[in-house]
Amino acid sequence: MKVKKIIGLGLSVIMTAISCNLSFAGEVKLNEEISVVSDSVDLADSLNSFDRYITVKDGEFNDSLSIVIQPMGEVEMDSRITFELENGIFDEEAIDKATSGAGLDYYSYKSLGKQENYDYLKEEFKEYEADMGLEIAFVQVFYERMLAARTVNLPYKLRKISDREMEVSLFALPEVYVNETFAGVSKPKYKIPLPFKATGGGNVKMNINSVNTSIRGGIYTIAKTEGSDEEYTYSTGSKNSVNIKDSLDEYVTVEKGIFNDSLCLIIEPKFQVEMDSEIILKLENGVFDEEDMKNTSGQSVGLSKYDYKALEYYDSYDYLKNEFERLITDKEITSGMAFEQVFYDKMYAYRTVDLPYKLRKISDTEMEVTLFALPGVYAGERFAGVNKPIYRIPIPFTATGGDVSVSLKTEGTSISNSEHIIGKDAGSSVIPLELGDVDGNDGVTANDASLVLNYVLRKDTKGFAEGGLDMAKVTNGNKITALDAASILMKALDVTGDFVFEVELNRPQY
Repeated sequence: MKVKKIIGLGLSVIMTAISCNLSFAGEVKLNEEISVVSDSVDLADSLNSFDRYITVKDGEFNDSLSIVIQPMGEVEMDSRITFELENGIFDEEAIDKATSGAGLDYYSYKSLGKQENYDYLKEEFKEYEADMGLEIAFVQVFYERMLAARTVNLPYKLRKISDREMEVSLFALPEVYVNETFAGVSKPKYKIPLPFKATGGGNVKMNINSVNTSIRGGIYTIAKTEGSDEEYTYSTGSKNSVNIKDSLDEYVTVEKGIFNDSLCLIIEPKFQVEMDSEIILKLENGVFDEEDMKNTSGQSVGLSKYDYKALEYYDSYDYLKNEFERLITDKEITSGMAFEQVFYDKMYAYRTVDLPYKLRKISDTEMEVTLFALPGVYAGERFAGVNKPIYRIPIPFTATGGDVSVSLKTEGTSISNSEHIIGKDAGSSVIPLELGDVDGNDGVTANDASLVLNYVLRKDTKGFAEGGLDMAKVTNGNKITALDAASILMKALDVTGDFVFEVELNRPQY
């Protein structure tokens, strides 16, 4: 645990600088979102957020939303919190209809398998605890399971109290594993589904009653009602990277006039993606020349060469979309159940979690990508026993001279903007920098975080490599801030695995 404590100390220093910097810069909103103000016992706390943004109609049932609770203090076994709805109900009839009679049990904990539910794991945990103690029992029960499933979602149990109230029992989380990366995956959290029916009267809100627990309480807006003028802040974010076939490299060497189609953009959403969400890929020093996109016979076929082909040959975007929407309409099931029926068996058989997309050329330098729906319940979660769902988007381009880069425009979606150098000009002496590597030395290191923080505080670019300033912006937002420095440090210490510095975007309203 010594290494983890050292990491924690380093992050505390950065977070202190973040708080000071944001106050100095006047970015009060972000500072408020990061600050932790406890309203529960023992000065413990939790980060509470929601895995998607939804708009609902009065009388409409929705079960695609989950609340994600990341504890900041120890959680005792069977800690109980309650969810109380305003302008919504936990409608038993609607739940039965949506789950084909399974009821609330349909939303029980299944992250480690359908058989390994709350009570089963609790019984095993208690046996280990009696002989080995709390901390070792937690490792014995969860380490190998969570490592294999690539999840750190902790068990919970649901019980309906009334139409407006639901009780949630939480599995134990020992203090030693609070806010620490576990099983090499991430920080332990609870991801709890919220199946509700909107009843009208305004946006749907939920009060978390967490007295005598280490969980944050408060009132949260969980869904915007159509026609409502009430403000609703929502979360966005994705992990974006570039992959080259049969290689770990993130860019290729290019020459002017030479065509390359070996690269793919990998988008791993952290939140729900709406059907037909559109993002734009824009090239610099490269073009989408459809004359260069040829089939095996040497005929130019354009972007159709790169149509979605991860499953059966007939499983095109439009075919799968029609099947998905037909299930929702004809069987009157939720998007989560329709997604499972359309994709589970196929993705399990093909050992892939690549989601459908459609490509359309806008201009020589811009390409539109239309994304298939990803329900919030499956965003960032292992699916079909394979991996977390992703979009794998081909980037077929012809170099026009100089280093080639691609940028993402994602406004109006839950996908993060990002920019990637994908081609190093063969005649260039400048080596493309990795995102976060501002000094150009040995990849992303703690020195890069230090240089970025120094730039934030003093606007000093000493130590930056050519183009290094462009690599400093690793989080959402328009300006380089201490959040970027903190995220780079976390990446350098291998705490997070990516650059998305998650803050609590939907704060409670007291």
